[in-house]
Amino acid sequence: QDPSFPCVHYFTGTPDPSRSIFKPFIFVDDVKLVPKVQSPSFGDDDPAKKIPRFQEKPDRRHELYKAHEWARSLLENDQ
Repeated sequence: QDPSFPCVHYFTGTPDPSRSIFKPFIFVDDVKLVPKVQSPSFGDDDPAKKIPRFQEKPDRRHELYKAHEWARSLLENDQ
């Protein structure tokens, strides 16, 4: 417990910790999100902004989510 190092917490959004992927988060002032955990932006082409709305369903998964899906599929197949 060295106070010169930041405190790291690990989060998961799944109910079973034995089969979960955990994401580290460091609590610091002025946290900046990294691109791999931000959903893609579609700007004016976003189906939520076009009229009529929601005629398409864009892929809003960010890179970390896609990696989690891949890891989960390996766990489910006992690989």
